Amino acid sequence: MTVKDIALVLVGNSCAMERVARSRAALPARLLLVLMTSVPRKYDQTHVSEEPLLWFLKPLVFSLASGTWVFLLA
Repeated sequence: MTVKDIALVLVGNSCAMERVARSRAALPARLLLVLMTSVPRKYDQTHVSEEPLLWFLKPLVFSLASGTWVFLLA
């Protein structure tokens, strides 16, 4: 996976999408993106020190469930 592949994914190149999906770095990158997007959603709710496990687990479970639902519908 290269920067070129990521740029090609953004414009819809199917071969680049397959290369990125098969990369070993794809899963950690996806997890990091889910966690990064969950922080702004929870900034005005509980503090991370109050529920540390749920702060990271809830967004991952929701992402898995919604992604599975979209996959099944498609």
